[in-house]
Amino acid sequence: MLLISPDSRDHTLLRHVFNHSNWVLHQCRSIEEGLRFLARQPIPVVITEERLVGGADWKSVLSATSNLPRAPKLIVTSHNVDSTLWAEVINLGGYDVLAKPWNEHEVYHAVSQAWLAWKHEAERPAHAPAQPPQYRRAAV
Repeated sequence: MLLISPDSRDHTLLRHVFNHSNWVLHQCRSIEEGLRFLARQPIPVVITEERLVGGADWKSVLSATSNLPRAPKLIVTSHNVDSTLWAEVINLGGYDVLAKPWNEHEVYHAVSQAWLAWKHEAERPAHAPAQPPQYRRAAV
């Protein structure tokens, strides 16, 4: 996981949330630092602030990461989450939106689901169309 946030409280909370998991949390304070990191290694999930320093925002992160060979799932965080932001994030290709202050269980759940979606896409053959998983009933 990668967190892009200038807020040290975000970094502290996410370290605490992921401390008991097998996930490694990488932390960057700016979009430039985050994009340099993403160029070096694939990351399944990026969590970013709605607005970043220097005039960048989540759309800048989405645009830059969408060109990566294994694009991460993007989760946007904001103190002002409304249906407009949520719809915009989803419609433009982001994965989810989390309201601040964060609920640890919601953060863990959102990241878990994003990671599973990323993993499922990575395992699908390149020529296979995107399809929902097929479930079979167990034989009784």
